[in-house]
Amino acid sequence: MSCAPGTACEGCCGDDACATFAQLAPCTHLRELAIRISFVVVGVGAPVDQVAASIESLRAQTSSDWDACVVVSPDELGPARAVVDGVAVLAPGGAAAPAAALAEGIAATDGELVAWLDAGDSLDPAAVERVLAAADDDVDFVYTDEDELDEHGGRAQPRLKPDWSPERLLAFPYTGRLAVFRRSSLADAGGIRPDLALALDHDAALRVSERARRVVHVPEALYHRRRPYPGTTPARAPAAELRAVAEHLDRIDFPATVEHDPERSRLLRLRPARTARPPVSIVIPTRGTRRLVHGQQLNLVANCVGSIVRRS
Repeated sequence: MSCAPGTACEGCCGDDACATFAQLAPCTHLRELAIRISFVVVGVGAPVDQVAASIESLRAQTSSDWDACVVVSPDELGPARAVVDGVAVLAPGGAAAPAAALAEGIAATDGELVAWLDAGDSLDPAAVERVLAAADDDVDFVYTDEDELDEHGGRAQPRLKPDWSPERLLAFPYTGRLAVFRRSSLADAGGIRPDLALALDHDAALRVSERARRVVHVPEALYHRRRPYPGTTPARAPAAELRAVAEHLDRIDFPATVEHDPERSRLLRLRPARTARPPVSIVIPTRGTRRLVHGQQLNLVANCVGSIVRRS
């Protein structure tokens, strides 16, 4: 690739036109190669000041490689537009449910990557920059650590997450927010499913992970949840999560049943179906010695093997 005459693209070509970088116009190649994150702020039923707070956290980003839209219900359209000047505000199809509005909001944006916030939630100023640094061409899903905002705006309850673990995701929707998906991967996986609204984040993560080339964890608390507005993340809905995981297992052809963990209420438990009786290997460390046991001289290894034969 070479630069057009009169432009500068540091390090991308060797053309003489790029020799005096500071005196030339920015190269279009970098703009063409840059990717953007489209954010959908779900404001259905939320106070307008919380919608404005989420948009302000986007405007405070150290990277400008993002765009956004706000989705609200029809009667909230005017008030929302009044507080987020310059950002698209939609009342898609008259949809009142947050998950349905989110699905239409994603369709209205065009960034290569897509993510969503509930109104009142906010991002760390470096969130976009950190995610884009991790989003190599083969990365289809990026997630970050998160925490919560109390009523005074203080940060608490940090959730420091492990690196990518598909097994852990079966038991608990640990990836949470910020979750950033490559648009094409989310679309190929079926997009947002309003019928699983109560397990929206979990379901999307499971479905995208089935086809993701690579999933990356950014170990920084870049997403701040505000309570108690539920948005698209209401109180845990075990029935919806059971369904999301059960359908995921069907899609990947993993025969198992999913149930609530009776000892840990926040977790799910998988019981894989046994389709055959697997062989068991037993290793018996021995010196081949005999010993007096309950008044009898026994060959220890022979006694051990005999008990296995009798009881198996």
